[in-house]
Amino acid sequence: MDLFLINNFLGFLSLETGGLIIGWFNIVLYTITILTTLFYTATMGLYKCDEINGFGFSTLTISECLTYKIVLTLSIIFLILIAVGLIVIYSLLIRGIQKREHKNIKPSVFIVAIEVILLIIKNLLMFTISGFFTAVFYGIIGGYIFAVVYSLYVKIRNEKLEGVYMNPV
Repeated sequence: MDLFLINNFLGFLSLETGGLIIGWFNIVLYTITILTTLFYTATMGLYKCDEINGFGFSTLTISECLTYKIVLTLSIIFLILIAVGLIVIYSLLIRGIQKREHKNIKPSVFIVAIEVILLIIKNLLMFTISGFFTAVFYGIIGGYIFAVVYSLYVKIRNEKLEGVYMNPV
């Protein structure tokens, strides 16, 4: 896996700074996601079923409208739970960088890899030229972010291992 190791972030910043930028950016991003989702949920909850029919839906019966609202609410709760989980994981990334604990960085390595793979698959399944180029773009940017987080994980893990072997207790 040495193929993915890099020494700095954007050519002039340390890996630690890059990891902090990635961590804080994602925390802000998922916090905004939660806030906009809550705002959307609050505004959709204010609409009555007959008003929802005016949004381009075919005529919904009362039971269909209630089912729609329940499914929408459950989907939004699921989205919020995922966003909160990602905030926790990126908080662990920041804590791992600050405390020099590689075990706190490891979940971020997996999450970044999963995010990149899912974004590429989603855009490739669009079956359009723009979907292809978007997938390539996300692959390049996401691959670089993965390389930064993975390199940071390896660097801190190696520091810990060398410290244990160099200074036995």
